[in-house]
Amino acid sequence: MKKRAQVTLFIILGIVLLVAAVFFIFVRTKIISPTIPKIIMPRVEEYVDNCIKESGQQGLNLVGKQGGDINPGFYTMYKGDKVTYLCYVENYTACVNRRPGLKFHIERELSSFVKSQLTSCMNNAPFERQGYSVTQGAIEVETTIGNYNTMVDVDFPITIQKGDFVFKKDKFSAVFDVPLGQLVYIANKLVDDEITSPLGMVFWDLYIVQSRGRVQIERDTIEKSEIYMLRGRDNPYAFKFAVQGWVRP
Repeated sequence: MKKRAQVTLFIILGIVLLVAAVFFIFVRTKIISPTIPKIIMPRVEEYVDNCIKESGQQGLNLVGKQGGDINPGFYTMYKGDKVTYLCYVENYTACVNRRPGLKFHIERELSSFVKSQLTSCMNNAPFERQGYSVTQGAIEVETTIGNYNTMVDVDFPITIQKGDFVFKKDKFSAVFDVPLGQLVYIANKLVDDEITSPLGMVFWDLYIVQSRGRVQIERDTIEKSEIYMLRGRDNPYAFKFAVQGWVRP
């Protein structure tokens, strides 16, 4: 009987030791294995996100102060900025609208700019210098301008690998709190009114009158041109553009 009790005790001790060993290995694996992914994964994603946010904000600032263009081609200088003409003529007649699809033009400008800047940003990424293998796919960017925010969606397949660690992602996005859509809509209304008003009576437009509670509209005259500056009442972001029409000899 005593011998049987000893055998039972040894069996129980063996089971306890086995369970303890399995538990130790499990906990050790959980603690050690994820160490690299937990440190590296946020850095990879954060790096790409920051590239998109910085280039997106830079692009928005450029189109805002330059009349919708990243690199203006037909512009007038105003306080050190190249301000694009959205409507232009050199004699006493209605100006010609040079950007009838202004919103879509700006979306393309921003998408192209973010793509170029993200490519450059990734070329300077530190991961390969840190011993990681980096595989990148083609970058595609789509910008959507809303009334009160602008969204940049990026399709960018990227794989970063080192040993057993692999990070993969292909979709990134950023949202910018700028009322660009609202400002562009008002800019289009102002251009339409400039075309039809030889005396520049644009502020009598009913929509413009109603909008002035939400949007600050300023106009400055430089030689034969008019510079418009639009800014949301509760947002510092501004959109600036130039027009020239009904020029008196």
